[in-house]
Amino acid sequence: MKAAVMGAGSWGTTFAQVLCDAGTRTVLFSRRPQLAKSLTELHENPDYLPGVALTPALGAWLFGEAVSLRLMIGMLLILCGLFFVTG
Repeated sequence: MKAAVMGAGSWGTTFAQVLCDAGTRTVLFSRRPQLAKSLTELHENPDYLPGVALTPALGAWLFGEAVSLRLMIGMLLILCGLFFVTG
């Protein structure tokens, strides 16, 4: 199974890590480029979970990046704290 967690706050990051620990290929979406970079390169979420080592198997993508629909097909989608303001 593959999973995509939308929202890289403390809850989303923790949930994504738990999914990886259970053997699920998981990608975490972040709204902020610097946070996505830290997740990918440092395997840490310094803003919400400083000092907690994340598995290198956890992928991080920037929310809003052009993502191939072929990559998303068959993924379990989990929403974690994404808020949209319209108007």
